[in-house]
Amino acid sequence: QIDITDPLPAGRGPRCAFYPAARPPPGPRALPSPTLPPTRTPRAHLLSRRADSPGPPPPRLVSLAIRNASIIDIFWGLGFGILAVGARLTVAGDWHADLLTAMALLWGVRLAGYLAVRNLGHGEDKRYVAIRARNAPFWWKSFFIVFLLQGVLTLIVGLPLVLGQAPHATSWQALNYVGLALFLIGWTWETVADAQLWLFKRKPESRGQVMTSGLWSLSRHPNYFGEIVLWWGIGLFASTAPGAIAGLIGPVVIQFLLMRVSGVPLLEKGMAERPGYAAYVARTGSLLPWRF
Repeated sequence: QIDITDPLPAGRGPRCAFYPAARPPPGPRALPSPTLPPTRTPRAHLLSRRADSPGPPPPRLVSLAIRNASIIDIFWGLGFGILAVGARLTVAGDWHADLLTAMALLWGVRLAGYLAVRNLGHGEDKRYVAIRARNAPFWWKSFFIVFLLQGVLTLIVGLPLVLGQAPHATSWQALNYVGLALFLIGWTWETVADAQLWLFKRKPESRGQVMTSGLWSLSRHPNYFGEIVLWWGIGLFASTAPGAIAGLIGPVVIQFLLMRVSGVPLLEKGMAERPGYAAYVARTGSLLPWRF
C-alpha cells in the first residue's frame, strides 16, 4: 500500500514504481564551436581520401593531380599480375594455375619496376602530351581513352591468364614445355634489352643518339620482340587447359598492338629524325633478330 502523504524532498515526486522519480530540468547546453575544414588546393583534394578508405588513391586521381597520364604505363604490367592472382584465388586450379600466375607476376612486377625507375620524375611522356593536346577537356576524356581503354585491353590480352587456370586432366603436355620455354626466352630477352637501353640512356654522351649495340644490334625493338615471344609462351602454356584455346586471342592482340598501333609505329616516327637512324633501319630488322 502506498502512502501518498509521506513528505518528499523538494523537486521529487511520490516514491512509486508507477511514477519514475522526476529529474531536475537540464541547464542550457553549450554548443561546440564550429570549425571550418582546412583549405585544399584542387590537386590536394584529388589526392585526399576518407580516413576509413583503405589503400592509396586510384591511378586516375593521381594522374589528374600531377597532370601526368603516363603513370598508367606503370600499372600495365601490374594489372596482369592482379588479374592472374584474382583468378587463382577464385578457381580451384592445380600446379598449371600456380605456374601461370607466377609467369604473370614475374613479367608484370619486373616491367612495372623498370617503367617506374625510367619514367618517374621526368614529366609526362610525349605520347600522352600529344593525346592531351588533341582531347580537351582531357581530365574527362582521359578516363575513356586512357584508363578505361587500358582496363579493357588488360582483360582481353589477359584471357589466357584466366582461362588457363582451369584444372588440367593430364600433367605436362608438349605445349606446356613449349610455352614455358618461350616465356623464359622472351622474358630474358626483354629484360636484357631494357637494361641495355637504360644503361645507354644514363650516359650524357648518348643524348640524341641511337642505341645500336647489344641486342639492339640484332633488331631495332628487341624489347618488343621479347614481350611478344613471352606472351605467345603464356598463351600456349595456358591453352592446354579445357576450353582455354580461346585465350590465344591475348598474344594475337598484344602482337598487333606492338607492331601496328602503340609500339613500333610511334617509336619509329619519333626516332626518324635522329642522326644515323636511317642507316640503322637499312641494316637492322624491326623485331626479329635478323633483317625482316
